[in-house]
Amino acid sequence: MNKEETLLLNKLKEKANRAGYRNSIEYTNFLDLNEQEIFKWNQKEFNNVKYDFYGGNPEAERKLICFYNSDISSDIKETSDYPVSILKITNNSTQKCSHRDYLGAVLNLGITRDLIGDIIVIDNSAYLYCMEHISEFICDNLFQVKNCSIMISKASKEDILDIKPEYILIKGSVSSLRIDSIIKLAFSMSRTNSQALILSKKVFLNSKLVEKISQQATLNDIISVRGFGKCKISKIGELTKKSRIIVEIYYYK
Repeated sequence: MNKEETLLLNKLKEKANRAGYRNSIEYTNFLDLNEQEIFKWNQKEFNNVKYDFYGGNPEAERKLICFYNSDISSDIKETSDYPVSILKITNNSTQKCSHRDYLGAVLNLGITRDLIGDIIVIDNSAYLYCMEHISEFICDNLFQVKNCSIMISKASKEDILDIKPEYILIKGSVSSLRIDSIIKLAFSMSRTNSQALILSKKVFLNSKLVEKISQQATLNDIISVRGFGKCKISKIGELTKKSRIIVEIYYYK
C-alpha cells in the first residue's frame, strides 16, 4: 500500500478500536469506491468489531462505515440514526446545472470531499447527501450554483426513498474489456481520444486513477471521466460472430 492508503487504514482502525473499547457506535466520513475496497481488502484486521456501510440510498456510490461492538444489537440500521443529512437544491434558472456544478459549488465553500456523499441530479433539482454536522452551514452559505440562483432545504429520508440516479442505457459491442474500449463506447468517441484522456490522468476506475490504457474493466465497475461524466458496466454478454463482446452500460445523466 502507498502512504495515502496506509493513512486511511490507520484512521479506520482508530474508529474501529474506539467502537470496540468503548462499546460505542463510531462513524467514518464518506469513502469513495477505492477507499471502500481498501477496507474490504483488509477486513481481517477488523475482526474485533462489526460494521455496516451506509450511503443514504441503496444505489449510493459514496458510503460511510458504521463500526459497533458485538455487544450492540446487530440490527444497527434500526437502532442507529446515521449522521447523514439530505439537502434538496432547486435550480431557479432555466440554465441546467450538472453534478459537477453542484459539487463544485459546495466544495467552494471550503468543505472537504469526504464530507459529501452522492449528489443525484433530477431535472432542475439536486439531492445532496452530506455529513449532518455541515448541513446547516451549507444551507446558510450556498446561494448559487454556477450562475444560477437556488433554493436549498433539508429533505427527510422518507421523502426520497425512491430517488435514484437517472441514466441512459447504452448497448453495443467492444473488442475487449480494456478501459479505453469501454470509454470509446460509453462516451461516443474514438479510441485515440479515449486513450488520450487516460494518458492525461482524467480517467478513474472505481475512484482510482487509471494509469494504463490496457487496464481491464469488469462487471459493475464505475468509470469516471473528467469533463464527460461517469458510467457503469451493467452487463457483459456473449461474444458476437466476430468475437466482439456485447456489453450494456449505464451512462449517468
